[in-house]
Amino acid sequence: MPEPRSVLLVDDDEALLEILAERLRAEDFEVRTASDGADGYSCYSERPTDLVITDIQMPVLNGLDMMRYIRALNPFV
Repeated sequence: MPEPRSVLLVDDDEALLEILAERLRAEDFEVRTASDGADGYSCYSERPTDLVITDIQMPVLNGLDMMRYIRALNPFV
């Protein structure tokens, strides 16, 4: 199985989001970011990634609910 190379980061803490994104890009990941669960779900459904890293408590849609929706599209993410 190929090593995952794309990741979607979802967090409402912009500073933390940028730190994580920078670190993952330094490891050659293609990184996309979203600021809440609804935006994260939208980003994933438009262009799926290999991995999703998410905060749990966020406005609009929390991380657990977002992952339930994403896993309905792809149970392996």
